[in-house]
Amino acid sequence: MPPFNQYLNIKDKICIYYEGHSTEYLVQLRLLRRSLEKTFPNTSITYACRSQYFVHLTNDPLHISLEQFQDRRNDFGCSILMIYNATEGVHPVWDMVKKAMVSVDKHPLIRSQSHHGIICPEGNFPTRSLEEHQLSHLRNWVNMRGFKPLVVGTSNSESGLPIDKRPSPEERTQLARTAGFVVGVECDMIYEAIDAGVPTALVRGCKELYEALCAKPTVFAV
Repeated sequence: MPPFNQYLNIKDKICIYYEGHSTEYLVQLRLLRRSLEKTFPNTSITYACRSQYFVHLTNDPLHISLEQFQDRRNDFGCSILMIYNATEGVHPVWDMVKKAMVSVDKHPLIRSQSHHGIICPEGNFPTRSLEEHQLSHLRNWVNMRGFKPLVVGTSNSESGLPIDKRPSPEERTQLARTAGFVVGVECDMIYEAIDAGVPTALVRGCKELYEALCAKPTVFAV
């Protein structure tokens, strides 16, 4: 416990930090900032992660690297580690939202003029990636909705989009935010699309968090 006079200076400062590679957690935290600040007024909330993933916190006012967090750990009255509980199967971001009783603001839908329906098949642990027969089902479903299905990481060279290779984080963000529709497993692109007001559908992942953040959620089983 720090001295009382020091504690008074840090008691309203929180750092939420994530050490892993599931970058969707960072986008989710970015989307939750307004809700967290409304739940905890007069509290400074800082996010910390690996510096190579700062792109997922673009425009977030308070974020630092894990190295900076280690140097400044004593500057915070409370530090919260985001980590997946494999024993209980608990999603760390949704677990924090529930325990802190955060009233989550939904992100409104703004329909895009794009005719591209982006399919995101690859999940980060513990979310399983989609198999080929599931992708085939999704392609048909997206096509029936009036969009041209484009699968991230497969050959779509005729689209002119950076999607037929492994897109960079910046390219993934751009693809999601300018699409007409985004569907797939829980990943950064689903939540970038929600932030941009692009219609989405979740195939696999934390349904509760998705439905809390998305104004018009669609959960689709394949």
